[in-house]
Amino acid sequence: IFLSQIGMNSILRAYFRKSKKDEMPPSGLDYGELVVIPSTSSPFLGFIPPGEHLMAIENNMFRAPIYKHFPKKTDFLVIRNSQGYFIRKIPVIFTVGQGH
Repeated sequence: IFLSQIGMNSILRAYFRKSKKDEMPPSGLDYGELVVIPSTSSPFLGFIPPGEHLMAIENNMFRAPIYKHFPKKTDFLVIRNSQGYFIRKIPVIFTVGQGH
């Protein structure tokens, strides 16, 4: 388990491998920034196929793939603070992990 300290942050990135030199990266990614990677290397243990992209969460401690999931309509987030409880919708959930 990695726990960030106060002030540490993570960034979402979409790593994209071109299948052709003149291929344009995908547009309209909802989350993160796009990074085009060379055809000879991968930022992960696995391989990203040409023409595909893989989302990741990244910080100074780790870089790991993330996978988008949509919660059920009955799922929600409860926030508690000194002023009471608050309910928020959860539009999207990402799971994080990489095995080898």
